[in-house]
Amino acid sequence: MEPVMLGPAPAGLLRADRPRGTVLLLHGLGADALAGLKELALLQGAGWSAVGVDAPTHGRRHDASRESDWVSDRKGTLARLVRQSADELPAIVDGLSAHGLGGPIVLAGISLGACAVWRGLAREPRFAAGVAILGTPQIDGLPPTTPEALLGRAVLAISAEHDEVIPLPPTQDLIDGLRARGEDAALSILPGSPHAVPEPQWWRLWGQVLRFLERVSRLPAG
Repeated sequence: MEPVMLGPAPAGLLRADRPRGTVLLLHGLGADALAGLKELALLQGAGWSAVGVDAPTHGRRHDASRESDWVSDRKGTLARLVRQSADELPAIVDGLSAHGLGGPIVLAGISLGACAVWRGLAREPRFAAGVAILGTPQIDGLPPTTPEALLGRAVLAISAEHDEVIPLPPTQDLIDGLRARGEDAALSILPGSPHAVPEPQWWRLWGQVLRFLERVSRLPAG
């Protein structure tokens, strides 16, 4: 993995030889860019340049106070991390071209990262598509993401049927709202799965992601 800086964010890059585009992957709470190495390698193998980003206070930006903040104010800490992650995405996208990375650019995220995907898609129009795995568009303390904010982008949401961490209804409502407006939006629910998706089911869901990206690769580069 090639270490790079994208705006304020340390990141790791796996380049595709003949890239179909670029996937920016946001990790979950307590993880870092390196934790997604297998997923990034899968994306690279499918022809995408794949970039994992260390979230604020994570990875090479680790801040030990995050753990105590989480214990004392879980909702406030989550809202702050989602907001900070989304707010720095325009600078991160600016940095992609400096490293020779082109579009279509897809924003993908897992859990905490997926929560930031919804806010990031609404904030940064250069993303052609979004993949939100185990996230929600509705975070206490932040404005909810609305269908109007996502018009014109292909979206795939993947949720766990028995997720004890992330409620399903806000995602279902958002996807339904996008479909009602004629948008390219899909929701896949992992049957029987908790938030910690069993490994065989985890890699099957990535098959869904790759099929979605196959369609996105035909979009004009942004």
